[in-house]
Amino acid sequence: MSAIDDIRAERQRQIKVEGYTAKHDDGHVTEALMEAAFAYEWHAMGTAVYNKNGIPQNWPWARHFWKPKDKRRDLIRAGALCLAEQDRCARDGMPRQALPDQTLARIVAELDAETQS
Repeated sequence: MSAIDDIRAERQRQIKVEGYTAKHDDGHVTEALMEAAFAYEWHAMGTAVYNKNGIPQNWPWARHFWKPKDKRRDLIRAGALCLAEQDRCARDGMPRQALPDQTLARIVAELDAETQS
């Protein structure tokens, strides 16, 4: 499976298992999905800054929603959050946003590089 396939599969898991449907995601209008994507990406890359509770400072939700795993899984999770943000923006009638696209491309490149090493 390719990196983007893994990311798409994770997004489907988030929808079917976690219940993070379009209706749920549409409630996040303050870029929370991208903030969460960055938190997982930066954690995976070792560049996150953590608060006193041990979660990234940019984490947008309650502590119990922060569930890091390993580098690959966290990057896949970050990519899935980018897909969720892309879909949310499209449903909202917003023009395609560069930030989710660029972030997703960066994550896919990192996953591909990790797979080849």
